[in-house]
Amino acid sequence: MMVIAINIMLLTQKKKVVGEIRALREPTVLEDYQKQLVAEANVRFMIKVRLIRDIEFVLSFRTDRVTAHKIAVAVVNYSLYKGFDPWLVLGIINVENYALKPKIVNSYGAVGLMQVVERFHWGKFTECKGNTLQEIETNICYGISIYSMYLNRLKNERLALWGYNGCTKARRNRNERCLKYPDKVFSSRDRLIAMVDD
Repeated sequence: MMVIAINIMLLTQKKKVVGEIRALREPTVLEDYQKQLVAEANVRFMIKVRLIRDIEFVLSFRTDRVTAHKIAVAVVNYSLYKGFDPWLVLGIINVENYALKPKIVNSYGAVGLMQVVERFHWGKFTECKGNTLQEIETNICYGISIYSMYLNRLKNERLALWGYNGCTKARRNRNERCLKYPDKVFSSRDRLIAMVDD
């Protein structure tokens, strides 16, 4: 009788230990959440890599590979940081500085790829590092920050693009080139996307 009682006790203990081992092997809610976060980070990383590669490809027809890569990385990083479509930002660059000359300054004083007017904007955006608007990354950070400022204020892409271009309501009424600026940016974006979709 004693042997049976000991066997039952051992069997009960064995079941308890096996249950504890199984519980240890089963993923916890935290482990599942961590795996989900890693998977999401991997997807975001792959999307970024694909965007950079596609934008580099599009730009490589107009500039050298190193410049194309610098522009692509800056456009993707700052666009995604601000929550914008990188192709829209590339559309702005395409309209503002088709030749992709980072050091260009126009007669109004607008500088670089995104044609940022230094006297109005330099020093306004603390997240933008760099010493000059002629630096690719700095210029793109400023350009995206300026567009973001107008979008937050005006709550409309078309109005934000007019603001970015300096097209006040009075100026739009008498300047057809100014009036068409958003459409030029949108069609430029669409043409650039079509280059990688083919």
